[in-house]
Amino acid sequence: MTVRKIKSPKTTLKVCYYEHTVGLPWKEIRPLIACAFRHVQREALLTHGENFLRRSRMWQPELYLAHGAHGYWWGRAVGQTARVFMGTRHRDWQEHLVGLVAHELWHRWQPGHGKKAEIMCELVESDAIDTYRRAGLHVHTAC
Repeated sequence: MTVRKIKSPKTTLKVCYYEHTVGLPWKEIRPLIACAFRHVQREALLTHGENFLRRSRMWQPELYLAHGAHGYWWGRAVGQTARVFMGTRHRDWQEHLVGLVAHELWHRWQPGHGKKAEIMCELVESDAIDTYRRAGLHVHTAC
């Protein structure tokens, strides 16, 4: 049996953030996005190993964050770009944002389409929210 350690490279997420439409300062949004992104990186490394490393070197993921029309929260992922639209803020909006960002970013790694792929993205979303809760980010600690 051969045991190999694979270390994740320093990967970055290019974020395009429309503060004037979302209405929140970057300093409030950044730790939430970072938490979701780090969670997705860990999951991708564990699940996809060297394929994750290879794809990380070829394509930098991008996230567009803007205000959702009519107060709706939704997201869409196409290729390496994830789009997340924030709706009306509610009591758990931070968790909602962490989960939605992780969900849309995971679409980059989840092979296939349809119900099976969507279920995997929802599991990553749920796990990212759990990671956020355990980290206590809501009291300004690192994720």
